[in-house]
Order: sequence, then C-alpha cells, then structure tokens
Amino acid sequence: MFTNLTRSFHLSSSIHSTILKHTSSVRLSSSLSKIHELALSDPPDDPQNDEWNLNIAHLLTHHLNLPSNQFTKILNKSYPPSPSLNATSFFEDLEKLKNNEPIQYILGTWDFHILENILCESPVLIPRPETEELVELLLKDIHEGKECKVLDIGTGTGCIGLSVLCSLPNIKMYGVEPASAAYNLSSRNIAKFKNQFKPNSSYVKIYNCGISELEDIMSFDYIITNPPYIPSSDMKGLKLNVLDYEDHAALEGGQDGLKVINDIFEYVKKVRKLNGNVKVFGEGDVGHPEVLKGRVEGRVEGIKDFRGMERFFVVSYE
Repeated sequence: MFTNLTRSFHLSSSIHSTILKHTSSVRLSSSLSKIHELALSDPPDDPQNDEWNLNIAHLLTHHLNLPSNQFTKILNKSYPPSPSLNATSFFEDLEKLKNNEPIQYILGTWDFHILENILCESPVLIPRPETEELVELLLKDIHEGKECKVLDIGTGTGCIGLSVLCSLPNIKMYGVEPASAAYNLSSRNIAKFKNQFKPNSSYVKIYNCGISELEDIMSFDYIITNPPYIPSSDMKGLKLNVLDYEDHAALEGGQDGLKVINDIFEYVKKVRKLNGNVKVFGEGDVGHPEVLKGRVEGRVEGIKDFRGMERFFVVSYE
C-alpha cells in the first residue's frame, strides 16, 4: 500500500493537494496511475531535459521494487496487480530529479551492455548507450577464444572493461583512471561482477593516474577509450544534469577536444615498440576521426554511432 502520503513534499502546493485528494479515495492501481500522472505533469525547468517521461518510469520501477526489465510496462502504464509504493521515498527522489540530478545517481545503479545494475555515483561519468556501441566494435574484432591483453583508458565506472570480461574468455584487462572517485567505484564494480567473468578472463590492475603519467609500458593487443573529448567552448552548452553532477575533468578535452586523445596516441607509440599491431578503439566528438587521419600513424577508420554521427575511431597498424 502507499505510505506517508500526507507528508509535506517539497513539490508545488497544487500537486501536493491533488495527491491528498485522490490517494485516500481510490483503488491502489488508480492511485498509482494518479501519482504517475502527477509526476509527469511537473517537469524540471531545464528546457533541454527531454527524458522526463523515461526517468519517471525508471523511478517508479525502482520504487515498486520491480526488476529493470519491467520498465517498459511501467512506461506504458501497465502496473502490477498489487502495487506497493512508499510514496514518501518516491517523491523525495522525484524532487532530486526535478533538481536535475541524473536518474542513474538517484537509483545508484544502471544497466550497461551485458551488465545489470552497475554501480553509479556522482561525480563518476555515467555509462551511456553510445559507449555500448564502442564495446560492440571491440568485441566483434576479437576472435572468441583468442588470448589478448586490453587496456581501458579512462575507466570510470569500469563499464567498458567489465562488459568485455563478461562477454569473452581469455581476456586480461588493465585500466587507467586518474580520478580517485572513479578509481574507487570501478574497483567496487570489479568486485561485484568478477564472478560473471568468462573463463580465464580477469581484471589485472587499474592504474590510478592519467595516461601521460603511466610509466608501465606493456604489449597490449587492444586499447579502448572513452576519454574526455568535449571542446572547452562547448562545455557551457551541456545539459544541467551533466554540468551540475558529472566530473568536468572526465568530459572536457581542451580547446579542440583532443588533449587527452593526443596523450593516448603518445602512449600508443611506446606500446608499438613492443607490439606493432596494437589496435585502438575510441570515442570522440563529431569530426575527431577525420582530424586523426592527418595526425596519427596507422589507418584511421571513422564509424558512425546510432544517431548517424561519426564519433568512433578505430586505428590499426597492420
């Protein structure tokens, strides 16, 4: 049943009054429908926040203690027959959502690629669907069963490396992450998912430093990265739920967005002295793959994401 509905939520007085009016006199399913409608009717002020409907459905799914695969049913307003919702907690989280806190941080977990409920905490960069495409590009290139060593630069939550380890056997994963918060969170995620690693796959080590500071040079077969790549002048145009909560150092890539990417390819030069056939998979801003064609050694291939924007780059040296 719904509890604590009479608490004075930090919502508009009109919505609070409407909640009190309806939840005391209608059936549970109708009450849930009413709460859903009320939440949808009070979006945040940020005009760029175009995901309100989706976020409300995620929030309801979470507070109804339903598995994440029930999200679509809630989005379509198909509710369980005997819903149980703590309305106090729901509306407290709704207020966070209205203040542009990302849904991933409110829930504390998110699904990414093959991973269910990877831990997410501010200010560590939130795993995004485009990065799932980057993971798929790498997985398709690795012959299943092949033993290989992979370096993930800019580990963040650990979502990239963990997705690879949970998908393929015989992978030795290394990570590089300069931010202490991200380093600690990725370590917790490794502990959470290590029992799901494929046979003979392991997360060997995460280096708590930037790539330009990494002294260990190893013969990696693959390097994969979702580095900071947003040009400094574009930062102010980001959504408030990004600007106010995510680590700017994990987003901003300098004047042209290529500062960290340039450092990565300086490291690649060192790796190539040990393995000349290392292959690099990366994510950047629109136009970066074309710029890299004239800047780095090797063959650069630009690949479009699901929105049709050429943002991925694959650099091979065969």
